[in-house]
Amino acid sequence: MSMYSDHIKIVQRFTTEFLGNADSAAADATAHLNIQGIRGLNRKDPLMGLMNIKLL
Repeated sequence: MSMYSDHIKIVQRFTTEFLGNADSAAADATAHLNIQGIRGLNRKDPLMGLMNIKLL
């Protein structure tokens, strides 16, 4: 299996299990602690850190 397909699987798990089903364990397993999240069109105020992303 290529590194590319491994990365795709990680993104799919984060998207479907955490964002889709609010599974915090999936976020812990797949996301970096210093993740930055951009909400909609608000690019000036990104969410900083996994804990802030999980609060959504």
